[in-house]
Amino acid sequence: MLLSSLPALATHAIELVDHVNQSVQRRECAAIRTTLDNTRLASERLPATVRDIQALVADMRVASHDVQEAADDVHGIATDSAPI
Repeated sequence: MLLSSLPALATHAIELVDHVNQSVQRRECAAIRTTLDNTRLASERLPATVRDIQALVADMRVASHDVQEAADDVHGIATDSAPI
């Protein structure tokens, strides 16, 4: 009896493996599609992000220059008011 059901059991095992493979492939395709979508979104937003970073760097340069000027002014005041 066990020997006679072996072909059917083998057929079911093969069908099960095929079903698992198809399921895994669908999940992998969905994951790849999601990754590609995320990459596309990131690349679309990149130019604006780069412009924002460039503006931030320019603002930081101006602020750094202003701080340096203020420090120079304080140093000049301190030097001029120092006792001789």
